[in-house]
Amino acid sequence: MTLADIDIKKKYKAHIITIIKQIEKKNYLGSLYFDKEVHGILHSDYQFTADDLLLVFGLKVNIDKFIEDCS
Repeated sequence: MTLADIDIKKKYKAHIITIIKQIEKKNYLGSLYFDKEVHGILHSDYQFTADDLLLVFGLKVNIDKFIEDCS
């Protein structure tokens, strides 16, 4: 599903500001750890993944409706 497919601005009067991804990395000793990576402005063709954390701006009631519809 892409940002254009969701059409959150029109359907829910809300905006997806950016996404945060949890990235697995290795430290200088080779141990794995997780780091968070914030993406900038999303393009309409951005393909969402199941592990994307969305930063959404809008009224709580509209965001709740968006979450309900996407669950």
